[in-house]
Amino acid sequence: MSDKGRTFGRGGAGAVFGSKNLIAVAVSPDKSTKVSVSDEEEMDIKNKSGSVYKAKVKLDVGKFTRKEQHYGSLASMGSLGLAGMVNNFDQLIHNNMIDTNHELSDIQKVDGEALRNHADIAQDGEDVIEVKKDTCYNCSITCKRKTTIKNSKGEVVDAGEGPEFETVALLGVNLSIYDLPLIARANYMANRYGMDTITLGSTIAAFVELYTIVKDSNSDLSEGEKLFLNDFGDFDKKYGEPRFGNKDYLLSIIDMVGKGNGIGKYLAQGSYRFCERYGHPELSMTVKKQELPAYDPRASYSQALCYEMSNRGGCHLEGGYTAALSYCAGYAEWPGNRIEGTPLISKNATLKGTAIDIIGVCVYSSFAISLDEYAPIINAVTGDNLNSGSLLKFAHRTISLERLFNIRCGKTENDDWLPDRFYEIPTLVEGEETLCSRDVFSKMHKEYYNALGWNEKGVPEDTTLENLGMKEYMNREYKTK
Repeated sequence: MSDKGRTFGRGGAGAVFGSKNLIAVAVSPDKSTKVSVSDEEEMDIKNKSGSVYKAKVKLDVGKFTRKEQHYGSLASMGSLGLAGMVNNFDQLIHNNMIDTNHELSDIQKVDGEALRNHADIAQDGEDVIEVKKDTCYNCSITCKRKTTIKNSKGEVVDAGEGPEFETVALLGVNLSIYDLPLIARANYMANRYGMDTITLGSTIAAFVELYTIVKDSNSDLSEGEKLFLNDFGDFDKKYGEPRFGNKDYLLSIIDMVGKGNGIGKYLAQGSYRFCERYGHPELSMTVKKQELPAYDPRASYSQALCYEMSNRGGCHLEGGYTAALSYCAGYAEWPGNRIEGTPLISKNATLKGTAIDIIGVCVYSSFAISLDEYAPIINAVTGDNLNSGSLLKFAHRTISLERLFNIRCGKTENDDWLPDRFYEIPTLVEGEETLCSRDVFSKMHKEYYNALGWNEKGVPEDTTLENLGMKEYMNREYKTK
C-alpha cells in the first residue's frame, strides 16, 4: 500500500513478495534527518535561475498540469479528466476490448466532470460521492481525489481514494457499467485486497465474455467449456448473470477473487491463465500475459507498438505513453493511424518512459517537464554532470538488460504481439472501420528493433551492448535461445 489508499499490484510485485514470504516493506523516516543536496541554491524553488523553479513554471503552464483556475485538466478533474478526451478520439475500450463504441451520455455519467460534481448531479435515492482534492507530497498538480460515498440518508457507505481513470475504464466502461458510486466501491475493495484494478477489470471482462459465449452457444460444448460451467456453479443464481451491462455481480466477484473462493480462485490467476484453463486464451487481452490498459490499440498504432514492445507486458508507462499524442501534444501531435515514423516515435516514448521510471517521478509531470529539465535537478541533488542524453542512455541500458532477462526466461520476438482480436475485428475510429495489420506491424517491429540496436529477432547486438557499457552481457549463451 502507498499513501493509505492505493495498492501497488501491477506487474507481479505481490507475487514476488509472496514467494519470499515478505509481508511488507515499512519505511519510518526520522524527522530530524536532513537530506543533503549538492547544490542547495539550485534546488531553491524561489531561485528564478534555478532548475527547480524553471520546472515548476513549466508545470504551471502545462496543458494537463496547470492549476485549476487556468483550466488544468488534472487539477480540476483528476486523472478521470482523461475519460472524455480518450472517448472523443475513439480510444476508450469497451466490452473486453471488442470495440470502442460508447454512448456519450453513458461516458458523461462516469467522467471527470461527473466525479467532480457528483454531489450536485446525483438523482434522488442514489448514492452520492463527496470529493476532496489531495496530492502527493509537495506536488502542485493535485490530481488525487479522496472520496466518500453516502447513501440517500446521508450515511457513509464507504470511503477511500479515487477512482482513477484506468479503474473507471477497466472496472466500469469495459464492462458496460456506468455507475460511478459502484465503480468507486469496487475500487476501494480492490485496493483493500491488494489487487491491481487494470488486471482485475480486464480479467473480469474476459470472464464475462467467456460466460456469454458458453451460455449462448448453440453447439456442443468443448471439454474446457464444460469445465467452466462446473467451476461457475450457481454463481448467476446467487449474484446475477455476469453479462456486459449488468452490474449486480461486480462486488461479489471481486470479493471472491480477493478471497480465492469459487471461480474467483481461477480468476485470481489473471486473465491469461483463467482463459487458458477453459480453452479460450484468445479472450485474454494481454501482451506477455499482462493485461492491457484503457487505450484501444486500433485507435493508436504508436500506443499499440509500445504495448507490444514493453518488457513487462501490456503497459502504457514503461512501454511508452503515446495514446495522448493524438490529441494533446501541440505541434508534436501524431495521428493514431500513422505508420511512417511510428516505430521511432514509440522507441523514443519507451526510452522516455523508462527514464521517468528510473528517476522515480510521476509520469504526469513529464507531460510538462522534459528530461532536459530533470537532468539539472538530479545534478543539483547528486553533484553529477548528467544531461538528457545521459538519462536516455540509462534507459537504453535498462530496457536492453530487461530484454536479455526476458530472452533468458524463454521470451522471443513471437511474444511481441497484441491479441488476435486487434488484427481481426475492426472498431470504428472517427467513423471508419480500423484494425491493426499484421504485415504492417511486422515491419514496424523490425524498425523498432533496429532503432534500438537490436537484431531482427529483437536481441540486443553485441556492438550495442558494448556501446552501452554492458560488455559482460556479450556472447552469452542465452542470447541465442
